[in-house]
Amino acid sequence: MTLSSQTAINVAYNEHLRQVRLLRGEAYFEVQPNPDHPFIVEGNYSRTKVVGTRFIVREDNNFDTVTVNQGIVEVGRNNIKPYVLRVNDQLSIGEANSNGLRHVSAATEGAWTKGHLVFENACLDVVINEIERYSKGVIVIKNSRLKSVKVSGRFDISTPNKALEALEQTLPIKLYRLTPWLTVIA
Repeated sequence: MTLSSQTAINVAYNEHLRQVRLLRGEAYFEVQPNPDHPFIVEGNYSRTKVVGTRFIVREDNNFDTVTVNQGIVEVGRNNIKPYVLRVNDQLSIGEANSNGLRHVSAATEGAWTKGHLVFENACLDVVINEIERYSKGVIVIKNSRLKSVKVSGRFDISTPNKALEALEQTLPIKLYRLTPWLTVIA
């Protein structure tokens, strides 16, 4: 198990079950097959059951998102028939519904496990939210129309300030570092 930034879990192993409760954040799992001891990841809105695979579970405010890197997982909620996800499948499940099964690049989604964030045509607010997870302070986009500016690139998560500087050099934005803990983008 590899935990991303700002992640909290609760682990409960016993002789019949291997269970992880994702309290917040994002985690990457590599699970060894053991049919006698299923591996379960409980999110706020989802339950992922695995026999042996590699996958990511991310908990956001309104959704749990499961992405499969290798193998097969079943993802469900309450009494709803579970979805079966395979390599490069992704599913987001919320309190009332799911966003449907999508095909994504699992390598891009899990780039943080190798120290990078990778974006392809993502909105600036999404990029900033991810960079902020690895930053010591808060990053605010002052001008709301800038939030939809598209970004593609690869950024090192160990140097979030350099990522911000790269964005400033390539996009029509200006950074204002008001304190070491507050950066405003205008």
